[in-house]
Amino acid sequence: MCSILTPPLPAPTCTPPPYDTIALLQLCVGNRCLVYQLRHRNNRNPPDRLNDFLNDGRFCFMGVDVEMAILRLRVHHGLRVRSAVDLGDAASRRLQREDLRSAGMDQLAREVMRMGIIRLDGAQRIALFERVLPPELVAHACIDAIFSHEIGRILFG
Repeated sequence: MCSILTPPLPAPTCTPPPYDTIALLQLCVGNRCLVYQLRHRNNRNPPDRLNDFLNDGRFCFMGVDVEMAILRLRVHHGLRVRSAVDLGDAASRRLQREDLRSAGMDQLAREVMRMGIIRLDGAQRIALFERVLPPELVAHACIDAIFSHEIGRILFG
C-alpha cells in the first residue's frame, strides 16, 4: 500500500498556479515519506523513476478524491497512476456508512482512526508555494500522507 495525497493549494497573495493544479505530491510507504514539489519542476516531462513508481502495479495508491487527483497528475504533470483506491469509498463500504463516501481526510481520520489532524493556517499553507519548504511544513505534509496510509492499512488490514 502507498498513500497518495495531493491537495491543491489555496490562492496566495502572489500569482498562483491554477486552482486545479497540484503543487505537492505526498507519498508514504510505511513510515517513509516523500514530499515532491510538482510546481518547481523544470519541465513538463516527469522524472522516469517517479513515473515508473506511480505506474508500478505492486503498489496501490490511496487517498481522498483520488480519481480527481490522478486526473490532475496526468493532465497537468504527465504522471500516470496504475492502481488507486479512494479512501472515502473504501470507508463507506467497510463501515457501511454512505456519508463517508464524500468524506475528507479529517473526517476519515476521526471515523476510522479515532484521531484528529491538526491543520495549517492560511499563512502556513501559502508557504507551501516556496521553492524551499520549512522543515515544519515538510513534517506536516508527511503527517497527512501517514494518515492516508494508516487509514488504508486499517480499512484493508
